Amino acid sequence: VDKTRALQGEQINLVYKLYTRVAVQNYNLTKTPTMTGFWSEDMEMPKQVQLTTETVNGKQYQVGVLKRTALFPTQSGTLEIGPMEITTLVTVRDRRSWDPFDSFFSDPFGRQVEYVVKSDPIRIKVDPLPPGAPASFKGAVGRFTMNVKADRQEVKTNEPFSLKVTISGTGNIKVLESPVVNFPKDFDQYTPKVSDNINRREAKISGSKVFEYILIP
Repeated sequence: VDKTRALQGEQINLVYKLYTRVAVQNYNLTKTPTMTGFWSEDMEMPKQVQLTTETVNGKQYQVGVLKRTALFPTQSGTLEIGPMEITTLVTVRDRRSWDPFDSFFSDPFGRQVEYVVKSDPIRIKVDPLPPGAPASFKGAVGRFTMNVKADRQEVKTNEPFSLKVTISGTGNIKVLESPVVNFPKDFDQYTPKVSDNINRREAKISGSKVFEYILIP
């Protein structure tokens, strides 16, 4: 994670990386991490895992990013991200060794072994939001702007028109609730149509949420 302490509603970036010193033929997710107390958004990833090289404790590893997730804590306190577990299929060069990590280069004619790896759990300290929020606050934390636009400025009696309220910015777009709009009492209104456009490609979750009201004067 990029931080182990955050405010309630603040984005935390979670990255799962696989470190290997042998040839990994395949891997399957066998246990998904538990994330009680978080709203999660999986970030977009390339179809093929891109390998880089890192040195850890003097040993060289090939490293691949398996998953990126944006987490938004929905409650304060100490929250835990459970371990992820995967089953890999690796090629082992030395028939006498059961440790698949005894060499960096694998013999393509060696035997294939299933090897289970899992991450450690992570604890996150989540601080509550400061007091003094207005009564209308619904819990969305981020940087947002609002735009309101009608599809026309003049209409006839009983002629429907639409009013779009667009909230855009960075933060947990999906938890944004429909804003309260004080329409004239002589307008009939219907439950707004809600659509969102989420950008999951950058480090920060961003996008917009549109609330479209159909009104009839």
